[in-house]
Amino acid sequence: MLTKDIRLDLEAVLRAFEASAARGAEFRELANLLYDDEVILVGEEGAIRGLKAFLPKFETIVADWGGAGTQLQLSLKDPILTSDSLAVCFMQAMCRPAKPGAPVEQYRVLTAWKRSNRGWRLAMEMYTNGTL
Repeated sequence: MLTKDIRLDLEAVLRAFEASAARGAEFRELANLLYDDEVILVGEEGAIRGLKAFLPKFETIVADWGGAGTQLQLSLKDPILTSDSLAVCFMQAMCRPAKPGAPVEQYRVLTAWKRSNRGWRLAMEMYTNGTL
């Protein structure tokens, strides 16, 4: 599979996630759109292993967005390093929550994607505040 085809597949996942967040989708639906069951996430608080362990934190994150009207912009950055079932790249993430008074958030994210029977999902994510 060509890198440009994989990019299109990854961007389709991101656009579906953005649209679902904008309509106020429930946190479990959002998590299932983006994350592999065995995902490893690393941020300022340390590492979380597995989607089940991440769901309580993700529920809080999504609730803090304020529901329908949340605007996300998730942008993949070149280069995207790929194989048939793996892709690694940086991503810029911006969240403009629907919750009144909530600040706009920006994150630099290192992503590793895995292709499975559910399609492309994030297998690893390392993030920090700021822009690329």
